[in-house]
Amino acid sequence: MDENQLEMILNTIQSQSPNSTIRNNQRDNLILIIQQLPDDQLLSAAHLISTMRYPKGPNKGKIYSPYLQKKAYESITQSLYKHQPTYKSLQESNTKLKADFKKLHRQNQTLIRKTQSLGVQNRHLRNQKSSHISQIRSLVRCSHQISDATFQKKIKSIFEVNKRSYTSNTVWLATSISQVGQVSLHSTVECMKLIYEFLIGEPPQNWISISTLRTWHQNVSELHVNAQICQVANASVFGIMVDESTRGETKNFVMCYQFWDQKNQTPAVVIRRLQDIQKCNAETVCDTVIENIKQDSLDLTKCVLWTTRDGNGRSWSVIGQS
Repeated sequence: MDENQLEMILNTIQSQSPNSTIRNNQRDNLILIIQQLPDDQLLSAAHLISTMRYPKGPNKGKIYSPYLQKKAYESITQSLYKHQPTYKSLQESNTKLKADFKKLHRQNQTLIRKTQSLGVQNRHLRNQKSSHISQIRSLVRCSHQISDATFQKKIKSIFEVNKRSYTSNTVWLATSISQVGQVSLHSTVECMKLIYEFLIGEPPQNWISISTLRTWHQNVSELHVNAQICQVANASVFGIMVDESTRGETKNFVMCYQFWDQKNQTPAVVIRRLQDIQKCNAETVCDTVIENIKQDSLDLTKCVLWTTRDGNGRSWSVIGQS
């Protein structure tokens, strides 16, 4: 580029700038920048100034604003220095996208199947609900048809009054009442009589005796203890807890079984014996324990733990079998 072209560019810049001190300073700075350019960049600078102008509109022929220049610079920078993907990288990316698509497709199919299964369960539950509602309505309709005589007959069949045999519900109710708080056997019999009279509307002619209730209580207790002994027998190992004390001339002996309750997954303790013994020495206690274990038909070799109190009765001692 010769001096005439630079002079023309300078005149163009001067003709488009207002005549002010600030503009003159800017013009001087621009001239200084152009003068400092190397010779091989003069053509590019002249082409830049003549090209970067609005092609049309009210600003036609004017140089682009700094904002547009910045946008153009950012666009060129991003595209010029951007890493160009190769065929291999595009192929790997495509393979990865296909794998992701298959994975998402499988997940989508799984969700669809779960949704369908939930829909079937929902319909099944709705049908069950409708069936239960129908049953309840049927029972409500039938309940209005029960007469007092029918109700009394049903209650009498449960208690089986004036008979020597009783239903299991009667035995359960009587033994449960006798175990509430400190209710005596006599009070239990009276409570049962009041319940019957409340339901029937008249007192019974014959009723449960105290001796019968005592027999029930003993039988139920024995069944309960036997069930617990069966759990001890089925356990892989068990332990015993013994305690003895002297009350005057009487030597009291208490023996309990310790085992793991498989049903409830908790440790359990069962009081098995409460008896009097002649002496409270080690030999007598040991013989009594062995005799009780044999009476309960338990395997003596499974007894791996012995818990007892010391001679002063102040603390517990544990003896384990290795």
